[in-house]
Amino acid sequence: MTDQLCNILQTYLQSSLSAVDAAKQLRDTVEADEAVEDAAYALFNLVADQVRALTPDASQHEHLVSLLVALKSAETSARDWSELVPLGMVIRELWNISGPEKEDWPAINAFAARLAAGRVLDLDTFGIWTMRAALEGNTETTDREVAAALQWIRYAGSHMKKLSMEGTEATTATKGGPRWSGQGGYNKERWAFWSQRLTEVAAEGSATDTASQKAAVEAVKEILKLN
Repeated sequence: MTDQLCNILQTYLQSSLSAVDAAKQLRDTVEADEAVEDAAYALFNLVADQVRALTPDASQHEHLVSLLVALKSAETSARDWSELVPLGMVIRELWNISGPEKEDWPAINAFAARLAAGRVLDLDTFGIWTMRAALEGNTETTDREVAAALQWIRYAGSHMKKLSMEGTEATTATKGGPRWSGQGGYNKERWAFWSQRLTEVAAEGSATDTASQKAAVEAVKEILKLN
């Protein structure tokens, strides 16, 4: 079953199938398995494996997002795909097994940001976690932390700014890091703080941390486009 799912996914990514046709084939394969939920979990792990092998700006991210949109849009199906269960759990597992020390961290965040911006999956809290790690800590910001933050600004910046202007509930999960003493969640003040911190990182990057500086410069440019 896993091999069949993998073959369908690869055929789709090679532009040999439409998103709608690929989604139908994937749904049919999953639902034909005796252990349907295990099969769905295997499918979304295959998607995660694809994401981890991509660069943050790879066009395949958009192809995968389109596929997930087609999956959740099924009008008649033996299984409820509307919430893409258990994709949220798979992405949470990615957060646990990856991280700023791993090369795939920016790509994982680029994909999550695209899903959040398109409202394919509610991953808004993940955006806060990435921004908090990159911009609200007391320790020196690493290259990949800033690169991950850039992905959220680049692919979900408009969505994040909208949430910030409207304000969201402050929860334990969305609390601030050491540098941020304000409310948790998304809010105007925190958005302004993130913008300021990125400006500082862009201006103060050292000779040993030029990747962080370059990523911060790009993030500031993206923020300016939103104003």
